[in-house]
Amino acid sequence: GLGSHTFNDMFGYTANPYDTSKSAGGSSGGAAVALASNMLCLADGSDMMGSLRNPAGWNGIYSIRPTAGLISEDNDDDDDGG
Repeated sequence: GLGSHTFNDMFGYTANPYDTSKSAGGSSGGAAVALASNMLCLADGSDMMGSLRNPAGWNGIYSIRPTAGLISEDNDDDDDGG
């Protein structure tokens, strides 16, 4: 993500779980650290500019970004086909 750091006003920067002198990565760095530390088994988020992929790579986990348009953005729950 932008800046490639995760920051929270209350807790500060999120550190990489393998080397706390390094960054956890962009906007989803906290989720990446939680996954890498086995605090979670799954996390979700959005990825427009590497917000998932950068932290995943920096924390030794995987992220998946679907091909644009592959997943429907239509939230219509009606069965009327529209």
